[in-house]
Amino acid sequence: MPLPPPPRKLGISGGRFFASLPPAPLLQSRREVHVWYLCPDELNDDSQLKMYEELLSPAEKKHANEKMLQKDAMLSYALRRTTLARYTECKIDPRSFEFKYNKFRKPEILWPPDDSTVERHLHFNISHTTSMIACGVAMHAHIGIDVEEKKRKTTKSISSLARRFFTPSEANYLADISDSDAQRIEFFKLWTLKVRDALFGPLLHSPFMCKCNQ
Repeated sequence: MPLPPPPRKLGISGGRFFASLPPAPLLQSRREVHVWYLCPDELNDDSQLKMYEELLSPAEKKHANEKMLQKDAMLSYALRRTTLARYTECKIDPRSFEFKYNKFRKPEILWPPDDSTVERHLHFNISHTTSMIACGVAMHAHIGIDVEEKKRKTTKSISSLARRFFTPSEANYLADISDSDAQRIEFFKLWTLKVRDALFGPLLHSPFMCKCNQ
């Protein structure tokens, strides 16, 4: 699902409806995940980018300005704020969200202790490459997401990286793939799953619970 357009006028904080953002589709169960994405290269309208920038906190603006890819960093913050606002039925202004980081440096929503206007079971995670920013959302369950470029170049060979970070069975599975392009694709499939899993504490070289040959 692509990023919704920014509000044409700033909403009002304090729990009032942020009418410019349409509500998100309903998450039916804790096993359901919605992924919203945007492609930075497709957003070049200065007025639109300015509206997104106005949603950021002062700290986020400062952090984005310090990044080499300022536009990408700004859009990453805007994506999580607009997406999360939609899953509160727009009861929370995107600018009103505050965040904290857990011990694994994963961002989480910092809910006001006296705010009972929305359920507090909303979880998210965000990842980006130079060509895409993605935000995953779930209810009642923690979520991790990782995005990688399919043609990303590595400084070391796939086999050496697999031996370093993957389990022996996973490394052997990759070694048995003779086609280099197919091997690279399978490597990044495993890599994204492991990076996603590592958001909750396990090390990259922990086994991933799947059969790679299926």
